[in-house]
Amino acid sequence: MAYEVRLHREADKFLDKLAKSQPGDAEAVEDMLEHLAEQPRYVGCLRLTGIPDVWRVPVGGYRICYRIRDDVLLVYVVTISTRDNVYELLRRRLGR
Repeated sequence: MAYEVRLHREADKFLDKLAKSQPGDAEAVEDMLEHLAEQPRYVGCLRLTGIPDVWRVPVGGYRICYRIRDDVLLVYVVTISTRDNVYELLRRRLGR
């Protein structure tokens, strides 16, 4: 059973900008999002410590951070960013 993948507005903007500047990287991120729809907890995804219910998956030099809602079959992408910036963005977005 496939999950629906929804992106936070800022994650969607980041992906749009990435598609214009680095189309190959954007395609890799989009492929991973499709994979997460099929299997949100596959090997390679890690649950973050210190931030409850948030998972992360690396895609090249980028990180996708997301929450899984099994009750409604939803993968909600909180942020997509470079490895250097993703955790700061995540803290700001989640108010931590």
